[in-house]
Amino acid sequence: MNAIECKNVLKRYGDFSLSLPSFSVEEGTIMGLVGANGAGKSTVIRLLMRLCRPECGTIEILGKDNRYEFNTVKQNIGVVLEEPGIPDSISTNQVGSIMQQVYKKWNPLIFTDLLNTLSLPSDKPFKEFSRGMKMKLSLAIALSHDARLLILDEPTIGLDPLARDEMLDLFLDFTRTENHTILFSSHITSDLEKICDQITYLETGKVLFSENTETLSEAYAKVVCKKSQLEDIAQASILGIRETPYCYEVLMRTPEVPTFLQKQKVSLEELIILMAKKGRGVA
Repeated sequence: MNAIECKNVLKRYGDFSLSLPSFSVEEGTIMGLVGANGAGKSTVIRLLMRLCRPECGTIEILGKDNRYEFNTVKQNIGVVLEEPGIPDSISTNQVGSIMQQVYKKWNPLIFTDLLNTLSLPSDKPFKEFSRGMKMKLSLAIALSHDARLLILDEPTIGLDPLARDEMLDLFLDFTRTENHTILFSSHITSDLEKICDQITYLETGKVLFSENTETLSEAYAKVVCKKSQLEDIAQASILGIRETPYCYEVLMRTPEVPTFLQKQKVSLEELIILMAKKGRGVA
């Protein structure tokens, strides 16, 4: 079963359009959503959370059509957005009291335990929180009402390395329960490589690839070559290219690398950078 399934979804904002002919997240997995600013990651999350509506297509979350059953299914979703939407004047204790009225399965004991784990004060007003503290509080809320699906938009941004590692451990603990699923948008590729089962890359509103994390480095390779060698590579097989003062770095699918060039493993960060530079830097 898919925890998230989008079919023929189209969303337009002025000159920008997001197109998802077929996009799904398998139940029990962690999917990382990557792409440059403006690629469409936040739009995907807004569509899933019914914060905006598509021009066409269908979106199912946990087997329910979110056009008609979102009010029911949202009880099973924990969400962390870039802007938490919590009033500045209220404290974490007050947040707990409010959320108890919102979520039928709200567990105040879990919430209190998470506040302690994440080193969040109980009486400090939200307006005095740092960005990292705000993200931690959003995560505590998301994990305190027996959700089956977490939708996370840049949840580790603004956190120091130790705090990020603690957050990632919480995500992994969450998915130890068989039917728990996470969609995780982030620019921090090391976080995604550490915990994600699958990576989906968006560019200008389109999915360029969606691959298993373990096989991603085998599916793509980087080659380093001179300009004379570059001219012997089929242009259609070049997925991305970067010019340096001494050579060209070329991204290709591993089976398409010519025998006269040596393959190099490519990290997720290199993969994204090279894909974003397709067609640039070639004199």
